[in-house]
Amino acid sequence: MSKRHCLLLMLFLLSQEIASGQSIERLKVYIGQKATEIQTIVGNEVQTHYNAKDWLTKTRAQIKHANGCVSEVILYKENVLIPEFQKSANYCVHYIIKGDTLSHIATEYLNLNMKEVRSFFSTAHVTRVRDYYFFTSYQNYFFLYLTDKGTIVEDFRKTILAELPPNIQEEIIMLNKKFE
Repeated sequence: MSKRHCLLLMLFLLSQEIASGQSIERLKVYIGQKATEIQTIVGNEVQTHYNAKDWLTKTRAQIKHANGCVSEVILYKENVLIPEFQKSANYCVHYIIKGDTLSHIATEYLNLNMKEVRSFFSTAHVTRVRDYYFFTSYQNYFFLYLTDKGTIVEDFRKTILAELPPNIQEEIIMLNKKFE
């Protein structure tokens, strides 16, 4: 691929800001959104569950501050029905804020294993490049990892090609070249 094509691909990826969303929590949240908007959306989600009359899902939120600014908005959910597994899930969605905007989203699954979490993406339009999962447009990606506590985390980010490991960058360039 020529340097010009690589530059155009990088500029395209850098210019995209709308997140496709996470695997389990379908709130209208996107990378680059203001912290106050995230707080409002999460607050509304918590309030919605206070008024629910059917399946009992426990929902709460927490806001963390650093240096007088919002650094993280956390949405906790317990007993979320997952019909595919015939069980409920407990998870925390960490909306990480940097410079008053949403930097990335880390969803921590407290009672699901890696196989169950990966199955969320079996019907999704994602391209797997090693341990990274890219959405069709390559605007956003996520990767899964196991924490020291034994929980699975889905780390959802905006694609910035230069910040990815070199071997992943090469594979993405090769995939794009293949479909030109």
